[in-house]
Amino acid sequence: LLKDLNGDIDLQLPMEGQINEPGFQWRGTIVRAVRDVLIGAVASPLKLLGAVFKGNEELEDFTFHPLQFIPGTSDMTADAKTQLGQLSHFLTQRPGLDIRLSGLIGAADLQNLKDQAILTQLPPAPAPPPEQPQSTTEAPPPPLPLTPQDEVHRFLTHQLRPSDHTGAVTLSESATTLLAQLRQRTSVTPETQERLIQERIQKVTTTLTTQHAVATTRIRVHPEKQRGAGAPEVRYVIQTREGEAEEG
Repeated sequence: LLKDLNGDIDLQLPMEGQINEPGFQWRGTIVRAVRDVLIGAVASPLKLLGAVFKGNEELEDFTFHPLQFIPGTSDMTADAKTQLGQLSHFLTQRPGLDIRLSGLIGAADLQNLKDQAILTQLPPAPAPPPEQPQSTTEAPPPPLPLTPQDEVHRFLTHQLRPSDHTGAVTLSESATTLLAQLRQRTSVTPETQERLIQERIQKVTTTLTTQHAVATTRIRVHPEKQRGAGAPEVRYVIQTREGEAEEG
């Protein structure tokens, strides 16, 4: 963690004390100075990566804030993109360290994947008629009635692609009931979940290698065993080149 690109460690050791005092000891002063400098030198770059420390100034243990993704997709959030840029800079400055990636699936992912599957099974809702200039004597034609399936299709389209639409989309009581039934009947296969995990890991890997020139030999994939509630994220651990975990 402390080595630069040349493999050197450069530390400044500021020390304070009255040398002529009877109780002054060089050893204790130097030890305290080294301890304080090491903690600061190690903690500062890790905090930039989103490390959360446990313990009182002892660096006993810490974990990194995972890279967050938009549920059901392989698209990173804006904060995750910024975080990945900082991580890339950290790795390029420390060639002796590698990174280990693992992905997880959360409840929001499953909901989104279910809705994607439902949307592909529903026929497209009819498009609204184009606006035409109306004469002062003619009343505008009434809108076409929507079936519950049409409502669900429009609702899910709006939910899954919010950037393509404006305004809110609500469901009638019958359409709400239909959507609940469809979600209950729809399942997400383990293969679909694993595919999404791999797509996210590949997105992180591609960003590191193509945009930030991190060698592929420094990136390892570790299958994460999901325990309890997961989240749409990719976790990472920094480890030494020999493969021994240094932090995670």
